[in-house]
Amino acid sequence: PAVVINDRTYLPLRALGEALGVPVNWNEQKQQVEIFKESDTKEYYQFGTVDNPIDLSLINLIATPERFHGKYVRVEGIGNLVFEGNALYFSKDDYEYHHSKNAVWLNVESDFYPENAQYNGKVVRVEGQFDMNDDGHFDLFSGSLKNITLYECLEN
Repeated sequence: PAVVINDRTYLPLRALGEALGVPVNWNEQKQQVEIFKESDTKEYYQFGTVDNPIDLSLINLIATPERFHGKYVRVEGIGNLVFEGNALYFSKDDYEYHHSKNAVWLNVESDFYPENAQYNGKVVRVEGQFDMNDDGHFDLFSGSLKNITLYECLEN
C-alpha cells in the first residue's frame, strides 16, 4: 500500500516492480536500488542522483552517513546561512544553541546568501549531494551538503 508522509506519496518498490513485471534489485556495491527490465539495453532508475534525490530525515543522514555518501539527498531542518556558520540543524534547540554535531554544513557560494538568509531559524527543505568527509568550518559539523539544487522555506 502507498504511504503519504509530508504530502509525498511513497510506494513499495518491490511490489511496484513485480506489478509491472520489472525486477527490483539491491546493488550492495553501489548502495542503491536498481529497477530494470532485460532488453537490448538496461533501463535504470537510480535513487540518490541529482534528478532523483533520496528523501530522508536529517537524523538518519547524520546517524548513517556511509549509506548516503556521494548521493543526492532531500532533507528538512532548521536553516542557517551566516558567514562560517552555514548549516542545516535537526531542531530549533540545536539551531539556537549551535549544536553543530546535530547539523550538516551547507557548502554554498556567497551569492546564495542574499535570497536565502531570510529563512534563518525556519524549517527549510534542502536538496544536495552529501559528503560525509567534509565536516565544514573547523570540522564542527556531521558532514556537508554541496551542489545544492533546492533550498526552500516550509514556514510562512
